[in-house]
Amino acid sequence: MPSLEPKARKWDSETVCTLITENSSAFTFLEVSHAKVGVHTALLKHFSEHYSAVLFNHPTEPTVPVETDYNTLNRAIGWMYTGKLVKADQSPYTWEEALRFIQFARKYKILSLEVAFMSDAVTKIPVDATHLPPCSVIMQASKVGSVGFWASLCETYIKYWDPRSESIEMRKQRRALPVNFTNIVMEGKAMALARVMDEYAAKAGNDAQGLKGKDDHG
Repeated sequence: MPSLEPKARKWDSETVCTLITENSSAFTFLEVSHAKVGVHTALLKHFSEHYSAVLFNHPTEPTVPVETDYNTLNRAIGWMYTGKLVKADQSPYTWEEALRFIQFARKYKILSLEVAFMSDAVTKIPVDATHLPPCSVIMQASKVGSVGFWASLCETYIKYWDPRSESIEMRKQRRALPVNFTNIVMEGKAMALARVMDEYAAKAGNDAQGLKGKDDHG
């Protein structure tokens, strides 16, 4: 059975330059919040299966509305031209910004953008026991359909979540989290604890064996 996922077209400068050079005068304007961002039509169709279909059916449509925010759209278009996802102020992305990026990439079938964002920007989001993905992000991510982003949220909680340090308000919020997310996190933490206990037991056994060897040679 063929995959239902859109194709991932990996960004490369040669392809981008060729598309721009051979189609230099054809532009499409994506409109969001009363602002427009222009992009070479060939570039947009190359990366987005959604817009490839839309612009095939309506080739003379100069302006197309987009459901996202301006910053997400502008950075996504910037990636199409440069292959980079760095913000203008060089700051790392937040979990909320990451969610909006993934939602945009999934909705408009730009799988290569999602893959690039997951492997680059998401891995650089600051995280520790006090800076975990917000509950609101987890709730919305459960409906997006990105396996990679969902796994990243689960793995972050498994690694950093400490229920002992939570405020009462945070505990209340977490009660509303999807059951499958909670189950994955709890199972992951149980497995992590089991590994630690196994390592501790193995070390204790080695230490005891070492002491016995010394006594035997004493």
